[in-house]
Order: sequence, then structure tokens, then C-alpha cells
Amino acid sequence: MLRNPAFRLLLGARTLSTLCTGLDIVVLAWLVIVLGGTPMTLAVMAALSAGAGVPAAFFGGPLIDRFSRRAVTVATEAGRILPVGVVPLLAAFGELRIWHVLAVSAWVSGLYSLSAASYGALLPQLFDRANLLRANGLWQAASQVGVFIGAALGGMAIPVIGAANSLLLGISGRVVIVAALLAMHLPRMQRPSAKRTSGLLFRDMAQAWSLLREHRALMWTTLFVAVPGSLISGINAVLPAFVNNDNHLGATDYGLIDAAWGVGAFVASVLCVRMPNLAGNHRYLAGSLLLTGVAMTLLATARDLPWSLLFAGLVGGTALGSLVLFRAQVQAEAPPEHTGRILAMSQLVLSALWFGVALGLGALTLFMTVRAVIVTWGVLIVLSGFAARRLLVPQLPDKIPTNT
Repeated sequence: MLRNPAFRLLLGARTLSTLCTGLDIVVLAWLVIVLGGTPMTLAVMAALSAGAGVPAAFFGGPLIDRFSRRAVTVATEAGRILPVGVVPLLAAFGELRIWHVLAVSAWVSGLYSLSAASYGALLPQLFDRANLLRANGLWQAASQVGVFIGAALGGMAIPVIGAANSLLLGISGRVVIVAALLAMHLPRMQRPSAKRTSGLLFRDMAQAWSLLREHRALMWTTLFVAVPGSLISGINAVLPAFVNNDNHLGATDYGLIDAAWGVGAFVASVLCVRMPNLAGNHRYLAGSLLLTGVAMTLLATARDLPWSLLFAGLVGGTALGSLVLFRAQVQAEAPPEHTGRILAMSQLVLSALWFGVALGLGALTLFMTVRAVIVTWGVLIVLSGFAARRLLVPQLPDKIPTNT
């Protein structure tokens, strides 16, 4: 796989992208705390970020399938440069407010939601069905290297150059990413011809939902991608407050804990690479959710840095492993001409789910400790694992025809 020069370049771009994203997430969340934000403020930040992902995923799916997947990916990277750059500028003049950080975070997350689908849609363009699990494993392993390096870098940069100025590191990285994506050579892909109308985007997403309803195995797999995905996307609604308020640790410790999450996810990605191809992997889907929920509950027991590092790594590994299994299954079962829309549908469900979860967790922080909220979240993930076991296992052997 790594002999493919396009995949190597794409892997490098994605690694740097997740590095910049990991840095941005740590810095923006810590900026909210520095500016006087509460756990509820962090939950509102996460909810706004999730809400921004809904229109991005809804309208982005048809764009991915009907236009250049590379062009859409470049746009998601370049579109994050200017808004993030406004934050250190406002901070330099003493005009930065919490609502500025929330707005930038929502914009960045909206484009991240779209880029997750557009990057993912590029993999089936490079590999056949039998190699998708290995490709996703390598993909996620490289991505998590970026995440934990970016998180640690952000945590270390904050006390040295300041939280707002730390964002400049991510901005410079985005410029390199755009250049790498533009230099990448991709094989041509046939797309279905269709008359473009004003209702194109709504009609395309409606067609994707109709396809999922006809093939219930694919539908449930697509929907359950949102469970580990929401955990990975939304952990910063509770983790900064957990580190700062419950465990009384600082920004550098927060960066290290977030980095430990990424290390665990990296290990899980490598393990996924060594798994056999997709045949029979449906047996692990529900179990991966159960393990993720248990690991999340264990995280709540951590009261110092070493245990926080250990359990954060465990949660990162189980959540990422679950996400890889679910996403690879969706990519393998989805008809090629609908891959972008179906991945975007999954991202749409993820954004909607996290919007509700973030507000719910934020409301719980008003009368519960963050530690208790994490336990509640872990129990809900365990329950989703039992639901997945009931809904997915009997149906996943069904095959989806590719000539829809």
C-alpha cells in the first residue's frame, strides 16, 4: 500500500492535517477556560461545533460525489486558515472574547466534518474492497500520530508563546497541506451524469437515505459509525474541565492527556492493519462499542496525571478501533458512486448526535461533577453497544449491489 505514491502523499497530508486539528482543539478549548468559560461553556462550544457539522455534511456529500474529491478536500483545509488566524490577531489587540472562540471553533468543526467525508471518500478511489480495512488502519494510524503530536505540541506551546499565538503553528501547517494535496496524482473516476438543478443537493441526499432504507444492514452500520465518532469528536466538551476542575492539572498536562488519547488510538490503528479483510468483521462491531463504553467509565476514576494518561489512552484506542471497523464496513458495502453521500450521511448523523449529547452533558454539569458526567456518558455508550449487537449482527451478511 505504501508503495502507492498517491497514498503516501495523501497519508502525509492527512497526518499533518490531524496534527493541526489536534493543536487547534487543545488551544481553542484552553482559550475558553483562560477567558473565564465554565464546563457549560465548553459544552455549548461542542454543541455549536456539532451543529455546524450538520449543514456541512448535508451539502458536502453530493459535492464530494459530483465534483473533484481532491478539490473539496483542499477547500476544507484552506477554508480554516483565515478564521483561525483572526484569533491571535484579536488577542494581540486585547479584543478576543469567548464568543469569538466559539464562532471560530464552529467554523473549523464544520469544515472538519466535511473533510472527514471527503478524505474518507478518497480511499475507495485508491484501493479495492479487500484492502479497505488495511488502508483505513494505516490511515487512522497516521492520523493519530498527527493527533497526539499536535495535542502535545499545543499543550507545550501555550505556556511558552501563549494560547492564541499557538494557533499560528497550525495555520502554517495548513498551507503545506494544501500544497501537498494539489501535487497528488489520483486515478480518474467515473461519476454518474445528472442534470444540475437548484434542488440537486437535497435530492442527492434524499437518494442516499432511500438507498440506506432499502439496505438495512448498510443503514444501521452507517448510523452506528456516529457513536465512536461522536466520542472522538466531542471529548473536548468534558476533558478540559475534567483536567482543570476535577483533577486540578494545567495546560501542559491537558496536552499530554490528549496526546495519550492519540497514542492509544495509534496502537488500535496498527492492530486494525493486522486484522484480516472485512469478511466476518461484523462480529467485532458491537463488541468494540461495549469496550469503548467501559473504557470511558474507567477514565472517570483517574485522579492524577499517570492514571489520566493510562485511561485516556485506553479510551482513545477503543474508540478509534471501533470507528475504523465501522467506517471500513461502510466503505466496503456502499456502492462506489454513492460513497461520498453515504459517508456524509454518517457524518450528518454524527453531528446531530453530538449536538444533542453536548447539550445534554453540558446540562448535567450544572448539577453533577464532570467526573459523574463522564460515567454517565460511558454507560450510554455501553447501552449503544447492546443495541448494535441486536440490530447489526443478524443483518450484516447481506450484500449491496453496486449497480444502483
